[in-house]
Amino acid sequence: MWRIELGKRERYEPGAFCWVELETTDLVGSSRFYGELFGWDASETGSDASIEFRLDGALVCGMHTLSPRLRHEGVPPHWNAFVSVQSVDWMLGAARAFDGHVVADGYEEGDRARRGFIKDPTGAVLGLWEPRTHHGAERVNDPGCFVWSELHTPDVDRAAGFLREFFGWDIRPQQGNPGMPYQIVRNGDWLNAGLLPLGPEEGDAPPHWLTFFTVASCDATSARATELGGQGLGGPRDVSIGRIVVLRDPAGAVFALFEGETDD
Repeated sequence: MWRIELGKRERYEPGAFCWVELETTDLVGSSRFYGELFGWDASETGSDASIEFRLDGALVCGMHTLSPRLRHEGVPPHWNAFVSVQSVDWMLGAARAFDGHVVADGYEEGDRARRGFIKDPTGAVLGLWEPRTHHGAERVNDPGCFVWSELHTPDVDRAAGFLREFFGWDIRPQQGNPGMPYQIVRNGDWLNAGLLPLGPEEGDAPPHWLTFFTVASCDATSARATELGGQGLGGPRDVSIGRIVVLRDPAGAVFALFEGETDD
């Protein structure tokens, strides 16, 4: 059910998740942790506060230091997910019109992209990405690459209503899994994301988008993450389309692994 298009990317359709980026309090330690876990190579960005990662030469994700303002506000290390859009500024205006909130006004990321952040009516933050020279991850879905985004929220219906209006996404309940109130997001013909209620095991976690990376083995990779100083939060467990596990990195950012089929 989650099978989505595999491999290399040169562009993304508007509405597609295109990039993920870690905000962390420990750039050096986090770089070492994820590099050893997924086989990523650090790539220079020209800034002491940010790193990009490549896998076999392909750009896969970014990482930068959590800002002093966010630290002061008590925001912990976390992964941000970005959706490709034609105009960040137009979408920021639309967010206000559709009962969302603007977290960060549009700003230029050099000559690479224009970015902004919104918050849906339930409180989950999501990035907007207007490409310039940088269209997003050059490789997805393969082992060691971003594969899936999942919204965890206390009010799935309210969030889904906003996201349908805002992005034009087709959001419907997953079929054949009545015990799990899971909603599947499509962007045009492609599977794009999932939505589900915050679970009791998540404690007082705020609404958030959870970032998944593909691995060959959830069990082996989660064991390696623990060896590297990470912590298991849930699983590994079997789901209808494979196997998943939720982890926390040594700096405190939560992410997930997916083991299963993806399209050729």
